[in-house]
Amino acid sequence: MRISRRKFVVAGGAVAATGCLNDEPAETDEEDTDDEEHPGDEETEDVDEIEGELGVEPTGSWRSFHENPANTGYTDADGVTNEPEHYAVYSGGPVNGAPAVAEGITYFSSTDGYLYAVDEGGQRWRYDTGARSTSSPAVEDGTVYVGNDAGELHAVDVSSGEREWRYRGEGAVRAGVTVDVDENQAYYCTTANRIYAVELEGGQEIWTFSTNEQAETTPAKEGGYVHVTTRGAVLYRIDPENGEQVNSHSADDGVRSSPAAIQQDGRTVVCYGSEDRRVYCVEFWSTGGVRQRERRWRYRTDGNVRSSPAITEDRVYVGSDDGNLYSIDLETGDEEWRLETDGQIRSSPVATDDAVYFGNDDQYVYAVDRETGEELWSHRTGDIVRSSPAVTDEVYIGSTDDALHSYR
Repeated sequence: MRISRRKFVVAGGAVAATGCLNDEPAETDEEDTDDEEHPGDEETEDVDEIEGELGVEPTGSWRSFHENPANTGYTDADGVTNEPEHYAVYSGGPVNGAPAVAEGITYFSSTDGYLYAVDEGGQRWRYDTGARSTSSPAVEDGTVYVGNDAGELHAVDVSSGEREWRYRGEGAVRAGVTVDVDENQAYYCTTANRIYAVELEGGQEIWTFSTNEQAETTPAKEGGYVHVTTRGAVLYRIDPENGEQVNSHSADDGVRSSPAAIQQDGRTVVCYGSEDRRVYCVEFWSTGGVRQRERRWRYRTDGNVRSSPAITEDRVYVGSDDGNLYSIDLETGDEEWRLETDGQIRSSPVATDDAVYFGNDDQYVYAVDRETGEELWSHRTGDIVRSSPAVTDEVYIGSTDDALHSYR
C-alpha cells in the first residue's frame, strides 16, 4: 500500500599528495549519462542547520554500508512491516550514501560535502569533509569514518564532530568504508584504481593495492580476506595483512556492485552483480594449503546489476536495472520470486527475518515480504532513491531530494 506523507518538512532558506593530513582540506555504457551514473551533481545549497526531524530516537545499530564488514545486508532487527509514520531531515544536497546508526545517532553524508549526525531532536553536529561525498559512513568505537570525492578518508569523533585524522589518497571515494577491528584498519576503494588499507588509530597507510580499473564499491571482509570488485570485471580476494592478491574471479563485464560474503561449510561464499546483467555466486577455500575457487552459479536478469546483494543463510536479494527485485536461492541459484517496479533498482536491498527494504529510481522506498515478495508498504520521496537502507527498529534511507528519510 502507498503511505501518505505524515511528516514531510520542506527545507527553507539557503540550504594530490598521498598521506595522513592534519591541516584543513585545501566509463559509462551506451544507455547511461553521467547524471544517471552519479545523481546529484547539480549545485548544492549552503545550510547552517538541516531542517526536519527523525521523529524518534534511533534504536539498535547499523554501523556501516550493509551493516557489517562482510556487507551481508542482513539484520535480525524488527524493521517496519506495518504502515509506518514518515519523517525527514534535509541537508544541502542529495543523499546517495547509506546512513549508519549507533547509540541513538544517525550519520549520513551529503553531496553538499558535509557529514551529518542527527537524532530525534535534529542536528547534533555537521562536519565539513571538504568535497562532495556519496560515501557511506562507518561507525566503530566512538569514531565515524567517511570518504569524499577528493580521495580522502576522514575519521571524526562521534561526540564532538571534530576531526581525529584525515588520510588523502588518489581518485574519488564513491562508496562505503569497511572497518576491520580485528586488523585495526579501514579499507576503501577509489576511482584511481586503488584499494587502501589505513590504520584506525592515526590514519597511517598500511598498504595500497592497484586494481585493473576503477573501484567504486565497498570492500567485504570475510573468511580472513578482503573482497573488492572493479569496473574491470574482476572480484579480487586480498590478504589484509600485506595487501597481496590471493585469488580472483572474473565477470563478463564491469562491476559496480559491492560484494556480499558469508561463511558456509568452511568456504567463503561471495555474491555480486555485473554490467553483464548477471548475479554471480563464487566460493573460495583452501585444501592442503592450496587456494581453491569455484563458481557456484550465475543468474541472468534483464538489466545491468549495479545493486549490491543482501545475503542470508539461504537467499540472495538484489535489484536490477530491469526494475525487478530478485530473491535467489543461495545454494542453487534458482529464482524464488521477483517483484516488478517502475524504475531501475540501484539501491542495495536490506533483509530482515520478515521483510526486504530498498529504494528505487521511481522515487519510492519499498518494504516487501521476504518469503513471498509481496509489497508491504511503499512511500514516495521527492526524487530517485539510490541509497541503501539502514534498518533497526526503524528504517533510514537517503534520497536525491536532499533528505534522509526515516520510517517507524
